[in-house]
Amino acid sequence: MKRYKLLVPAVLIALFAVSVYMIYGSNADIEDQYKENLEAARLYARQGIIVDAAESYGKTLEIRNSFELQMEIAEFYRDGGELDKAVNWGYEMLGDYPKSSEVYLYLMEIFAQAKDYAACFQLFDTMQKRGAPTEPLAELMEELDDLYFFHGGYEDVSVFGGGYCAVMTNGAWGFVNEEGRRVVKSRFAEVGAFRQDLAPVLDGEMQAYFIDTAGNKKKTALGVENVRKLGCIEDGVYTLYNGDAWDLYNGDNELIVGGFDEASSFMNGAVAVRRGEKWSVLGGDGAALTPDTYDGVVRDEKGAVYRSDRLFVLENGGYYLIDGSGRKVTETKFEDARLFNDATYAAVKSGGKWGFIDTDGKYFIDPEYDAARSFSNGFAAVKTDGKWGFIDAEKQLAIENSFEDAKDFNSRGCAFVRGGGDWELLKLYKFNH
Repeated sequence: MKRYKLLVPAVLIALFAVSVYMIYGSNADIEDQYKENLEAARLYARQGIIVDAAESYGKTLEIRNSFELQMEIAEFYRDGGELDKAVNWGYEMLGDYPKSSEVYLYLMEIFAQAKDYAACFQLFDTMQKRGAPTEPLAELMEELDDLYFFHGGYEDVSVFGGGYCAVMTNGAWGFVNEEGRRVVKSRFAEVGAFRQDLAPVLDGEMQAYFIDTAGNKKKTALGVENVRKLGCIEDGVYTLYNGDAWDLYNGDNELIVGGFDEASSFMNGAVAVRRGEKWSVLGGDGAALTPDTYDGVVRDEKGAVYRSDRLFVLENGGYYLIDGSGRKVTETKFEDARLFNDATYAAVKSGGKWGFIDTDGKYFIDPEYDAARSFSNGFAAVKTDGKWGFIDAEKQLAIENSFEDAKDFNSRGCAFVRGGGDWELLKLYKFNH
């Protein structure tokens, strides 16, 4: 029994030694096979023999899988021009490595080279949702930030307001939404901007009324005769022209105040009116907010004169920035001006050039452009050497000056521009993918 006890360890040791030798030999054979397959794959790849390279890479991968080997195979497909396989391989890798910035960058470089910029941004969205580090892609994404494509074509356009923009086709007006999708057919002679989901229109029979966002007739100036024009409606208050004068009405179609020679739309709680040669600004109840001493008031394409508690008035041959009570914000006199679109920067003209001021009247950009529109959603249209482009809030040229005309950006990263013919909707891939 004693001898048995001594014999068992001896046998085990002998067996262990044999197994180590066999495993070592087996591992050595496997490693040799791995290297042989990899060398063959690389040789075939250099020679452009795609099928055999792919087969050898596959055998190598069966022996030992690793991130590095998978990336080498991915780059092999990409460099060999097998882009469909390269993309599929990249997405397969994301299944195993969902937070690998290297794989995301690899795929985005393929999409960027193919000019499939929408795919780049879609992939970047996925990357952010999965919590993958985005710093390695910062340089590439910065290059893609201001890339755009075009949508549609129209004879004329207005500006976006209330989520919609008026567009003209075959001489008639309709509306598109902020993505450029048609929502109201072109069938009106005149239209105004949407406000609280209602827009004033003049139909083919020269009847004036308000429509909803689907183009349905929704509200009329009931009881008012000979309505020729309607201004935008806000909280039930609107202006109308009856052929003789402009009046201000409330939601019950009751006259608030009237008899004006000219009037803007009632928007943002204010309306500009003219009697004789002088303008003033009124509130929704018809009470005066400013003196009636102005020679003019700056109106935007939506008919508004007041936004962010600021408006521009013409007085003594120049334009001044004032607040809603008529107080001058600054004594600076401008040659021309455009209303603020938001609480950022408005375009003003001085010394024959256009620049930008903030709501305190201080220059954000000194006058240097031939023409300009106020900032809207982070961009402003500017004209240089006869062409329009866009600058961003960093004062940098974001979209080169190459257009005959341009409008304002909406909240979805879209702006109407005109090249040599129709107006088209410029859409930034960053917001439209």
